[in-house]
Amino acid sequence: KIHAPWEVLATYAEVLKIKVPFKANDIPNSQEIPLEWLFKPFQLAEEVMHPEPDYFTSAFQKDKQDFFLIDNKDTFFPASTRNRIVYYILSRCPYWKEDQKDKKGIKRLLSNGTYTSVY
Repeated sequence: KIHAPWEVLATYAEVLKIKVPFKANDIPNSQEIPLEWLFKPFQLAEEVMHPEPDYFTSAFQKDKQDFFLIDNKDTFFPASTRNRIVYYILSRCPYWKEDQKDKKGIKRLLSNGTYTSVY
């Protein structure tokens, strides 16, 4: 699991306009489509699949945190979103400044051998 403090995750989630849930979907499913089973031949029973609830989403805003469905700040952002935020930070992080030429980003550090691999 990639770790980043909540303040960093919240700030960059706002910058990247990451969509997060704010309300459970309360719109009932539309009418049954005739012959729908033709399009879903391998549909498993709900007790087997355990489908996740559907949510309405919006771009994250740090100043409106109480608007979103935040139960636990440690698990609010999934691992894929944490990876995306941390990679965004690492790809833009400066590591050398020489005259007017900036060197930044994890890709350059990988290519020059400073690091051997990155997640």
